[in-house]
Amino acid sequence: MTELLSVQEKRADREVERLFQILERATEIKETQLDRVKLASDVHLPTLNANLEVAVSMCNRILEKEEEHQSVS
Repeated sequence: MTELLSVQEKRADREVERLFQILERATEIKETQLDRVKLASDVHLPTLNANLEVAVSMCNRILEKEEEHQSVS
């Protein structure tokens, strides 16, 4: 019986240790990775936005040309 309790206590200790490791890793990610993602976003999103605006403008010109072509035909 005491042997069973000892095994259960060891298992509980391992589970608690794993939970603390998970918490430690989550805190580390929060403190480091979020800042990296924000910095990368600040650097790259303006360029992406500009490229998307150019693409939308080109699509609009294509649509206008198509409409002109259809009205002539």
